[in-house]
Amino acid sequence: MPRLRPFLTPVAGTPSGCTGTSARVTGSIRATGLRSLQIGGTRLDLPLYRLPSAPLNAVLQESEAVIPDVGSLEALLAGPCGWQWWSAVQDVASQPSRAGGVPTGLLQQTAQWQPGETYVTVNRDWITVTLTFDVHTTHTDSTHDTVIGVDVGQTPLAVALGGQFRHALPGLPPLPAMPLGVPEAAMRLAQVAVYGAARQQWESLFALMLPRASLIAVEQLDCRGLQARFQQQCHDHGINDATLAWLPQLAREARVQIARVEPAGTSLFCPTCVRPGDRQGAVLHCATHGALDAHDVAAHWIGHLGAAQQLNKWQAKCAAWRSW
Repeated sequence: MPRLRPFLTPVAGTPSGCTGTSARVTGSIRATGLRSLQIGGTRLDLPLYRLPSAPLNAVLQESEAVIPDVGSLEALLAGPCGWQWWSAVQDVASQPSRAGGVPTGLLQQTAQWQPGETYVTVNRDWITVTLTFDVHTTHTDSTHDTVIGVDVGQTPLAVALGGQFRHALPGLPPLPAMPLGVPEAAMRLAQVAVYGAARQQWESLFALMLPRASLIAVEQLDCRGLQARFQQQCHDHGINDATLAWLPQLAREARVQIARVEPAGTSLFCPTCVRPGDRQGAVLHCATHGALDAHDVAAHWIGHLGAAQQLNKWQAKCAAWRSW
């Protein structure tokens, strides 16, 4: 931190929302890769690759950063085992494309980085860097007339359901085990590749949902729950960033409401007769209506619970207004 002080000007408050002492960056700032940001002459390790696509591209283009490609792995992957491992990584990362490609959504987004509005917040245990972007999202053929529930899982990664709309993200298999002798830098690049493929899926889903939705209900997730259910760090980060950061920001701009729903039990009741069924894996067996997709069932009830949650909030507000 002492090396950064000549390039920082203290400010009041905490622009990042984190506790600590904040300062505006007044020196030169640029991205030097997908995982690093340079302030003055000091390089900080930051997971820039976890930004949404438009802001990430804006940072990289403004910084003229050099991004490593597959060719740069030649020095890292020694012997046939290393190349076989990387081939397996590429197979994982290319699955969305081989499954038919990312659907052309109705969401068009551009971003411009504002380097002069970069802040550093220092806490006793960590440093938070806040980047600012001017983001514009264009929606075409927007209706905003559907409540959509989103069930998050592993296979599929997510199911979104509401009215006549249904879309499922197939998800990604886990990264193959890294063989002995392959440097850690290669695994870091592999995580970026798989994270990018997962982000592509999430952004395609948001592009399809936001123009249609009046309310998006998503199951409530926390970091502990993610770590227990998802073993790959790049999968954890993708789900966390998509549902807790990108979706609320996009929804706010599109004026779409977001509801967080406790998912326990949402896949256990038939959506038609509301009787409990017998869930076996991905199938819910209803005595009256037969075999049902458990992920669709969960998304259905998450949507209904989200709508009820919003209705309760409005009723509480109306009661408060009447009491004035």
